[in-house]
Amino acid sequence: MVGSAQPSHVLLAMGVSINLAQSTIRFSLGHFTTEKDIETAIHAMERILRHGAGFTAR
Repeated sequence: MVGSAQPSHVLLAMGVSINLAQSTIRFSLGHFTTEKDIETAIHAMERILRHGAGFTAR
């Protein structure tokens, strides 16, 4: 679910810890996703990770 505060039930079923499951980011690709869309997402994540983007521990 988009924006869900709950960890992924799939990750939990795979044995991933709750803490790690709550620290994941999910990207979904569809039929109309382009290479440019993927490159844009990669560059955005690079900027976020480089600058910290104000993420804090829960």
